[in-house]
Amino acid sequence: MRTTPGRPPISPAPFLVAAAGLLILGILGGLQRFGWLTQYPLPLSGAVARHGPLLVMGFFGTLISLERAVAMGRSWMFVVPFLHALAGWVLLFTGDTPFWARGLMVLAGVSFLALAAAMWHHDRQFHTRVMAVGIVTWTVASILWALRMPMDTVVLWWQAFFVLTIAGERLELGRLTGAAQRFGRWFALAVGVYMLGLLLQGLYPGARVLVALGMAATALWLLRFDVAWVGLRRPGLSRFIAISLLSSYVWLLVAAGLDFIPLGRGGYDAQLHSVFMGFVFSMVFGHAPIIFPALLGLPLSFHPLLYLPLALLHATVALRVAGGFLNVFSWRALGGLGNGLALLLYALIMVGLRVRETLSRP
Repeated sequence: MRTTPGRPPISPAPFLVAAAGLLILGILGGLQRFGWLTQYPLPLSGAVARHGPLLVMGFFGTLISLERAVAMGRSWMFVVPFLHALAGWVLLFTGDTPFWARGLMVLAGVSFLALAAAMWHHDRQFHTRVMAVGIVTWTVASILWALRMPMDTVVLWWQAFFVLTIAGERLELGRLTGAAQRFGRWFALAVGVYMLGLLLQGLYPGARVLVALGMAATALWLLRFDVAWVGLRRPGLSRFIAISLLSSYVWLLVAAGLDFIPLGRGGYDAQLHSVFMGFVFSMVFGHAPIIFPALLGLPLSFHPLLYLPLALLHATVALRVAGGFLNVFSWRALGGLGNGLALLLYALIMVGLRVRETLSRP
């Protein structure tokens, strides 16, 4: 969905501030789970205990639904990021996540369905349907989490949301090169296998193989046909975005491969963060120089310094995944610390570029 030109009906700034707070506290909570910064314990117990839900449902739920609301340009749609931000902050202040707090997250997830319906009504092409199905998986994940289902089951539905959302957006851009028209049926097959596995894995544990196959096939389609290959031949921001995207698809493929291997807790961490850090945050790094200026109406010039946090992100995700695969906790801990530093470095560079942009104006 393209961002609607002009001023959004409601300022996105408060939502971005709320999301940024959730991101910072979620990262700090994750670091303390590894034993980092424990001499400075967080006053909000939820940041450590619910590091994953805080980042996924709180931060990303707010950010992605906000982008959708701005793109569609409807005032009522801002209720969706508001509910996700509110639910995320409630997680920080509640100890054992009481029923009403879990119900608030379900309400946020269900409200996202209204956005999916509006997207479907606005544009019924295949890529929009893929993104709408992704929102359905988000709602299912919210309900499963509220029902305290096993986290490895909830995570599958969370991951499906990100895979389908990102893949649908890339399929939309694939119309520019003709890949969507010529090879769309292979994309549809990959997504179909993925969804079939997701629906069946609760009844037949062996269906988890279909989830991995569908994820791998989607990653391979994106690696082969994504329009990012065109951007790779262009200098500046286009090349940076292309490298961010193509490298993110590699991590998605790694995650699918790890799903084929019966691993313990460390392997679970490796698969989890191959998707959320390697795939999702690499995608965020690539799109942030476009999305945030568009949301805030503030221009931002590209600078090659942005390659530093991207390289640090990939190096530390690799260390973390290797530590999980080989069951070496110290590697996982160092990788987790490096992940946090990569996000911090990226944010500092983005702020610095914005300050430079402001100072360079006459």
